[in-house]
Amino acid sequence: MLKENLSVRIDYLDIFKSFGIILMIMGHIGFGRKFDFFIHAFHMPMFFWISGFLFKSRTKKELSFGKFVLKKIKSLLIPYFVFGSAHFGLYVFYCIVKNIELSFDALMHLFTVNTEGIYICGGIWFLTALFFADVIFFLIDRYIKNNILKALIVGAVAIFGNVAEIVLPATLPFALAASFVGLGFYYLGYIFNKYQDNKNIYLIMNLSWASNIVWGGVTTVLIFLNGYINMRVGLYSIIPLFWINALLSIIVSLNFVKLTYPYIQDMFIGKWLRGIGIDSIVYVCLNQLIIMVVVKCVNIIKFPIVIQKIGVLIAVLAILFIISKIIAHTKLKVLIGRW
Repeated sequence: MLKENLSVRIDYLDIFKSFGIILMIMGHIGFGRKFDFFIHAFHMPMFFWISGFLFKSRTKKELSFGKFVLKKIKSLLIPYFVFGSAHFGLYVFYCIVKNIELSFDALMHLFTVNTEGIYICGGIWFLTALFFADVIFFLIDRYIKNNILKALIVGAVAIFGNVAEIVLPATLPFALAASFVGLGFYYLGYIFNKYQDNKNIYLIMNLSWASNIVWGGVTTVLIFLNGYINMRVGLYSIIPLFWINALLSIIVSLNFVKLTYPYIQDMFIGKWLRGIGIDSIVYVCLNQLIIMVVVKCVNIIKFPIVIQKIGVLIAVLAILFIISKIIAHTKLKVLIGRW
């Protein structure tokens, strides 16, 4: 049958997730305006799509709503508040050492509008956005059985998220607007998994090298025809083109990973990339702090800018790899909701 082996599917999805994580880190390091413009068109939607692809419909007997929410609190909200508070603690320490007036704005943003004002680890807004996308989709899937109605509800919520920053008088808390948009990609991931035995879905998810290169070129052109995209602050430029570009980019990126996976699965790079995907929460929560420290160290020695940025990327990935292994394989794993 067309249905793929579960372990293989998880492995290549871990590598797919690591691809998004590395792009996120490169964006935070700063590899130029064009690179930033390009990756923002799709790298955040990727994570919602993956989460939707992994979503499994369950009956009330199999999994209650309360247990599902508790599971997501452990895996998303505990790391959010633990690392957000820890970074604020670093800010307090810095203010004391430098004799700078202390502001509690960053702590306030952690509990309200977290798409701005978070000290150092600004990227953790994604954790609350994914939490609410998880919860909302669980409720829709549990109580809306008509597939057309389900699609219409998700579509309406997602489009509202696209325009929320324009039509609402204030920014929604906890990255809810981004969560609403993410819900659309979450649903698309769910559909791709649910109907992956469908001939058309199967063909889309199993492109040849030649087809993938062509579609990659088309997608790149379309991305640069649209304006700047940023889910965090609610910028989508031409909204229909945003959705087309993001979905095409996800398909092309996924196929690239699947095409290369057989060649790297047993190599160090394959195992390393899977590790990034498995422990991605650590990379999301700590990458900006590690980048800041590494950049401070690298700036002591003057390198050409390109070499400097590549060096920072390698160093950051290496340090995060070590930290992720320490956290994930010791009692510190409670920090990322694992116990």
